[in-house]
Amino acid sequence: MCFIRCTWYVYIYCTTIDVITYDITENDFGTNSYNTQIDLGCSQLVDIDTDEDGIPNRLDLDSDGDGCTDAYESGVTAVAGVTMQNGDVVNGTPNTTTSTPNAIVAGPYDANGFANSVETSTESGVYKGNYTYDNAIDAAIANCCDAGTTAPMIADTSATNVCPGTIVNLTTLTNTGTAPSGVTMVWSTHNPPTGPNDTLTTAQASAISTSGKYYALYRSMSNGCYSPADSVMVTINYCPVCGSTNSTDDFDCDGVANNIDLDDDNDGVLDNVECIQAYPTISVGTTAGSLQYYHNNPFG
Repeated sequence: MCFIRCTWYVYIYCTTIDVITYDITENDFGTNSYNTQIDLGCSQLVDIDTDEDGIPNRLDLDSDGDGCTDAYESGVTAVAGVTMQNGDVVNGTPNTTTSTPNAIVAGPYDANGFANSVETSTESGVYKGNYTYDNAIDAAIANCCDAGTTAPMIADTSATNVCPGTIVNLTTLTNTGTAPSGVTMVWSTHNPPTGPNDTLTTAQASAISTSGKYYALYRSMSNGCYSPADSVMVTINYCPVCGSTNSTDDFDCDGVANNIDLDDDNDGVLDNVECIQAYPTISVGTTAGSLQYYHNNPFG
């Protein structure tokens, strides 16, 4: 029994004989040491491989195989002053290796092997943040894209060119949503985009000449992932060509196509007056007569 002061020191380690050994030192007007062993089985302390990819969690940069690094899901990337680097994330069976951002904390590490930037002080070995490691071993939690889970909110659902213009400029459309920090809004013809570079350049988005659905998304600048998308249906109408004599164009440049313009040349004389042409007498059945033929003549 300890009457005045008592200090207990417990050292637990796994031995090759599958037992837990602990030493207890009792300070009570002297020192009495006790040593005992209990068989808890070292099999209880074997490496865990959550995603069963053959790589134990302690060596796996993505322990649950959900495509989100342990560093991100554990909250390490959010620690102030931390610089992250790409790492080779191995997943699947057979294994595939992908260079992935936010996987490894940049050094220096010094003697204890723990990055200085995440320690309370250099070589303290104490993490200065709060781990959310449960997320790193739960494949159902896979929100590692800092582009967020909310789509942009484009004010217009459709866009059409205004003749004589033949293009639509997507970059002029208003986004009423709020972009997360560190991301930019991009446009793509796919939802989701097929990869980090499956987006339109600013020049392309400014000069859309093909009808179709275009998707607005937030793209993370750090890891190239995307948010959900909003969409705009683009319709490119044909614009009659000024000065052309084709029926769908506009010879007199008055904004009315030749095939519906009552005065193709704007001379004040109706086409049905200018375009009457007489043809030779022909016989229809037993009755002789003449045939008149009308057409749009822009030069009447």
